Amino acid sequence: MTISTNHQWSIESLKTLLEQAIQSLGEFSVVCFIDALDECEEWQIWDMMLFFEHIGGLTVSAGIRFQVCFSSRHYPHITIQKGLGLVLERQEGHDQDIANYLESELKIGQSKVAEQIRIELQEKASGVFLWVVLVVVILNKEYDGGRMHALRRRLREIPSDLHELFRDILTRDSHNRDELVLCVQWVLFTRQPLSPEQLYFAILSGVEPEELLKWDPGRIPIDVTKRYILDSSKGLTEITTSGAPKVQFIHESVKDFLLKENGLGSIWPDLRSNFYGQSHERLKHCCVNYLSIDLYTSLDLSKSFVKASTQEAAALRESATAAFLFLEYAVRNVLYHADVAAGSGIA
Repeated sequence: MTISTNHQWSIESLKTLLEQAIQSLGEFSVVCFIDALDECEEWQIWDMMLFFEHIGGLTVSAGIRFQVCFSSRHYPHITIQKGLGLVLERQEGHDQDIANYLESELKIGQSKVAEQIRIELQEKASGVFLWVVLVVVILNKEYDGGRMHALRRRLREIPSDLHELFRDILTRDSHNRDELVLCVQWVLFTRQPLSPEQLYFAILSGVEPEELLKWDPGRIPIDVTKRYILDSSKGLTEITTSGAPKVQFIHESVKDFLLKENGLGSIWPDLRSNFYGQSHERLKHCCVNYLSIDLYTSLDLSKSFVKASTQEAAALRESATAAFLFLEYAVRNVLYHADVAAGSGIA
């Protein structure tokens, strides 16, 4: 039996699923792959480890071959009584993977200087792939600006610590600071993941509400919204490629830096106090601004409203969602963000 899903299982539902599966397997084998163990709360990690040790005992006594592979960052440290630990960056081939990535994605030409930069970059990375990905974006931008002569100096200036690199990315220039903060607030505190188009209008609703337009793919191409989000987040977000595209942080460590370390508050004093409440208040205002645009003319609401259960009403809802991609989220969640802000002490 194979279970492959993007659904975020709760610990209890996962336990129930595995216990049912083991009872029905008989003499078959079981292999579980559990990714990003470090993204759980610590008490959940220990609870999960105890559970799998319990399951391991049951399977051994039942003659079932049972194997589990966990992936996690180095923190928190996880002690396993019976198992093998593999540190990825120490494995043969990991450095070659980084070299291949640099060869493919670092667009700075093939000169001797470029080759030396690739070597120095890989040495400074110390096996941290995410650091490499972020630095490649920075160096490509320098090169595209005609600053080939400055690449080695820029590389020396880039911090080798990942969280210090996040700080450097956020503070390197003050261009569109308001867009950056609002983009981060949306990705952190949205009630549900937003598509690139939705996030485009969500940010616009906060920074330039007067520019809100009816969605027109011919007027605002999809690639424009993607570039806008990339620039607004300074490369700290990505767009998923499976299923319906959604915007998320490039790695959980970005979220840790922003929330657990109050990354934005440590950079800008005005964001230190009640960042959670401030953010939901800001998102509430974005929703209000979007609801204030001229829907009447575009949707032809001159007729009397029909019953919500009719096909005519369904067609109207569909046309409204197609024309105003952020409308449904704004309608359904404006009061949610207002309530959370109020619960955090903002009147």
